Amino acid sequence: MYTDERGVKRKNLSLIPTVTIDGKTARDFDDAVSYKNMGDDHLLYVSIADVSHYVMPNSAIDKEAQKRTTSVYFPDRAIPMLPESLSNEICSLKPNRYRYCMTAEMLFDKHGHVKNTKIYPSVIKSSYRFTYEKAQKIIQPDFNGAGPKDLDISDVDQKIKKMIKGMFSLYLILRKNSEKRGTLFLDIPEAEIIVDEKGNIQDIKKRPVWDSHTLIEEFMVSANIQTAKKMKETGKGVYRIHEKPNPEKLQNYADIARIYKTAFDPLWENAGDLSTYLKGLEKNPARSLLNKMLLRSLKKAKYSSARDIGHFALALVDYTHFTSPIRRYPDLIVHRILKGANYYDENTLKYFADMCSQGEINAMEAERSITRIKQARYM
Repeated sequence: MYTDERGVKRKNLSLIPTVTIDGKTARDFDDAVSYKNMGDDHLLYVSIADVSHYVMPNSAIDKEAQKRTTSVYFPDRAIPMLPESLSNEICSLKPNRYRYCMTAEMLFDKHGHVKNTKIYPSVIKSSYRFTYEKAQKIIQPDFNGAGPKDLDISDVDQKIKKMIKGMFSLYLILRKNSEKRGTLFLDIPEAEIIVDEKGNIQDIKKRPVWDSHTLIEEFMVSANIQTAKKMKETGKGVYRIHEKPNPEKLQNYADIARIYKTAFDPLWENAGDLSTYLKGLEKNPARSLLNKMLLRSLKKAKYSSARDIGHFALALVDYTHFTSPIRRYPDLIVHRILKGANYYDENTLKYFADMCSQGEINAMEAERSITRIKQARYM
């Protein structure tokens, strides 16, 4: 156990092999993972940069972060929510650096069901910075999707390689459970815009999605679920909710689906029904279009202080955002609540939830606008 300069007791995880897995161009690393095989059980650590240790409520930095509510990412630059000295340095979980975190320690049984969860302040030291390509090479030895330059894993310790393979075994179980639960996996291709140092577009490609991407996503979802459950026990919080779709919009979608010779029932009321429908589209030539149109027929996820709405698309009762406090203000609030902060009342939480929902919309619209401009210039 370690006591930091603010008197907070932190569990010392610095001797546990821990890694980050991010894109090649990532500037800030706010999540790290570690794994231990426990016989039939799986022990997963999801450690998240403890921004709340450095950003005090109502400080100048905090007030600016409230205004921005989120970082904004463009093809050639990023506008961070926090000063880069924090987001890219002090809070960033760089290899071989001691960093303060909030850790979700989750013990899963062999079926992927959570047996026990602990969430606590910690100290970690990342052992290795993986790109998605390098992690995929360990998961899939014959992988060559990024070229040999990006796939050199000769410097990776054998214990780390074994840990990544163990993570992958847990991921397969969790992914299967998500599918059974009815999570909507919308296969919508994203454009990856390649720019030079001056911001000029060199190429536009379809962004690849590998198991190394979805492994991290699944682990982050697990941490967010367990965090929401713990936060619920406090009687207050900011949750990530997704309401059921509007029946009229589903009817409109059913009319479109009929044109493409697919049967869609607008009376379907749960994500499991929609998930089954999507699986039936796998060989449909219009699959990408139909997936995109279905996404537009659903309501947008948002933040709320309400605890009983749940997340429709993920087929979850409890969900929040805990895993990206460097770039999302709601996550910072969640960290403070988990630490026992008592300066948030219900009205304040509702105000922040509404503000962050609108800030997310503004950022998304800006990102889409710039992407369309870049695409038009390239063409």
